[in-house]
Amino acid sequence: MKWTLAGLVIGLLIGLPSAARAVWFRSESVEWQTNVCDDVAIAEVMNTSESELAKEIEQAKDVTKDTPPREIRRTLMVACKITKLLKGRLSGSLSFRQICYLPERDPPIDDQPLRPRDEILIFAVEKPARADQKVIFWVNLTKPDVVQAQHAAYDNDCKWLAKGDAVLKAVQARIDVERKMGKTRHRGLIVDMSLLPNEECYWDFVRTADPEYKAKLIKQLHDSRWPGGQEAAIYNLISYPGQDTINLIRPFLKDASTQEVGSSGATVKVFHLRQAAYAALSLIGANPAKPEGFQPGRPVGLLWSAGFEDRGYFPYGDWQRIDD
Repeated sequence: MKWTLAGLVIGLLIGLPSAARAVWFRSESVEWQTNVCDDVAIAEVMNTSESELAKEIEQAKDVTKDTPPREIRRTLMVACKITKLLKGRLSGSLSFRQICYLPERDPPIDDQPLRPRDEILIFAVEKPARADQKVIFWVNLTKPDVVQAQHAAYDNDCKWLAKGDAVLKAVQARIDVERKMGKTRHRGLIVDMSLLPNEECYWDFVRTADPEYKAKLIKQLHDSRWPGGQEAAIYNLISYPGQDTINLIRPFLKDASTQEVGSSGATVKVFHLRQAAYAALSLIGANPAKPEGFQPGRPVGLLWSAGFEDRGYFPYGDWQRIDD
């Protein structure tokens, strides 16, 4: 399975549908990548060379978020030349680091090393969070990576895009929407990954917040059968600000549901939906009163701790965040 910026997390993740799901994966659609980046370009790989991660990167606090242990990886420096610009101002040449997994397998289970003359699609930002991260995502158009690979391409509906022309079609359609609506770098949605469900792990998926998806969230908001579903719906509805969304969320300020949270044998009951509703309404700008039983801090649940509110996971985007 694919793991990207979110990394691989082992341990009990509070707020997941099942406590047994202790492994976490995250994938992101190419439409989301288009939305959150400044530049999209087609490039040709000119050459690659073996490289070791710089010592300061190896020792960085967040190294485990996007790199596996040293003993199961190799790194390549990939030099490429821009051949066609689809969005933004990127031009000339640039290089980025590819992390490859060892040993390589046939059939492959993850990204294959890029090779000279490969055509790739690059998603880049003008002001990277770190100097070596101008390229935030890429897709091999010559030979798209397998469905569970780190750089596999998916559309917004979690459909794996197995051919380069399908990737370009999805990305160009998203660029056309951005140009027509004038919307980019907007808050998206974090939903369940519908592809290859696995009871042993929690695999979520990041996509853009298109108008037609709101109806699914409203249905989820009123369905209390799935633990965590209502809180997830509240969280995602933040991406649809407006009075209608405020009216949908406000009743949850008085919801009686509780959830036990804590560690080391000490637990406390929290009105998790009240907490979520308060945070959501605050982010939308509704200025809610603190509900009865309110506890300071972020709401419980994985989305609030590793979602759009955390700049470590989502450094690029123009939406309001809890700590802003």
